[in-house]
Amino acid sequence: MEEALPEESKQMPPCDQPWDRSLSDSAVALLRALKAIEDGGSLDLFQPDPYLDKLKMMAKTYRGSLHSAACQRLQQTLSLGGVSVVSSTDIMSAIVSLWQDSISELSGPEIILLKRLLEDPGSSLNEMAARENLTYGRVRRAYLRMSQSGVVRMEGMLNYAELGLERMLVIFENPAMVFRSSYIEHMLFVDGPSPLAYQVVTYPVQNQTDVLQYVRSMRSQAGNISMFKLGTGKPRFSDFYLRHGTASWYPDMLHFRLVLRNGGTPITIGDELPSTVASHSFTESELRVADIMRRDYETRAADIANETGLSESAVFRIRHSLRNKSVVLPRARIDIPQLSERMIVTLPSDTAGDILPAWSLLPLTYVSRITNMEAKDESRILLVSALPPGAGVDILNILQSETSRIDALSIHVVSAGLEGRMSMGGLFDRRSRSFRWNQGDFFEVQSYGVVRHEARADSIPLDLA
Repeated sequence: MEEALPEESKQMPPCDQPWDRSLSDSAVALLRALKAIEDGGSLDLFQPDPYLDKLKMMAKTYRGSLHSAACQRLQQTLSLGGVSVVSSTDIMSAIVSLWQDSISELSGPEIILLKRLLEDPGSSLNEMAARENLTYGRVRRAYLRMSQSGVVRMEGMLNYAELGLERMLVIFENPAMVFRSSYIEHMLFVDGPSPLAYQVVTYPVQNQTDVLQYVRSMRSQAGNISMFKLGTGKPRFSDFYLRHGTASWYPDMLHFRLVLRNGGTPITIGDELPSTVASHSFTESELRVADIMRRDYETRAADIANETGLSESAVFRIRHSLRNKSVVLPRARIDIPQLSERMIVTLPSDTAGDILPAWSLLPLTYVSRITNMEAKDESRILLVSALPPGAGVDILNILQSETSRIDALSIHVVSAGLEGRMSMGGLFDRRSRSFRWNQGDFFEVQSYGVVRHEARADSIPLDLA
């Protein structure tokens, strides 16, 4: 990296402090590169460098000078004494931590925009500005900062009912084996004496009976397996516990306990439109564009054209058609670094009425209805929440002490997860005009230990749509 710096930046001391001599050569080069980026210097590398790209993104989206903040952080640490060498890895870790705190500290317009994006992701920035009585410039700046930093990603969600697809939440208790499939996009794992695995399975509605039988055949491989039809659901956002002017999202646990004590009334979540057997005609180009829109709903037509080899005019036409037919719907995905812990809860409707008033104050939660596929009269509420580290255990303890019907609740802090994205291009059969389904080809059974080993603590899904 150091060889790629402009000559003038090579002469700059990394922080202009006497303790700079504690820094390794690579640490000095990293700080110089960050300073050059902030000063608008050119960092022409011989080839693209993801490490440097991340540094540029962080410098661009940080409020203030990231270089100055990193130097101040170093000064505070080294003043404690006992440090002889600081590596580039140490510097990068400090920079990432400072940047995560910065982008987790949301401004007023950013908070307003997040709520609006989750409520109505199809609205334009102009429409949001008018609706919230903000200038277009403020809304656009807020959106650019959040999208460039990754706090907001506009992805595409398949219109499952329109495409003749259903989704099932399969819950494995103490499993020896679990599923792997292109039709499984979300997995969550809870470690402990009796581990749990949650898998979201998508399937053509006409194959529901086959799917149920296949899952039932796995019951010898687990302590228990439950199957719930999963609605599309919706993420909800609240800044109630955000301490403005800081990056702290930790809930006031005393307040949460007292609000929880108020109870509530049974809630009713209306039925979603049922999926029906559907027949669609898609060209190969439409399927390819749909997959790109799922990854990034706002991908520029020029970029789609470059990736697919289509003309821009063809891309405009195909994208308009997919949107007009509601095949792919916009979906805002929110990722606030300080909300890195995940908690999963399932509860019956009468208990949900007692808990949701307090739960709605928590920062970020995906809420969906789930219906037992073997006992259709059992309908529950699924909550997957993003919380600050450690908050999940505190909330679990409060629920255990304040809720008399704790046995009706299933509450767990999630340990790890896996996410994928089913491909329309790979799974849709143009001849039959429907999604392929042959469990022997698209499903396999794997050891729980193998799949759990692949899961990561920083890849736990929140929005299960």
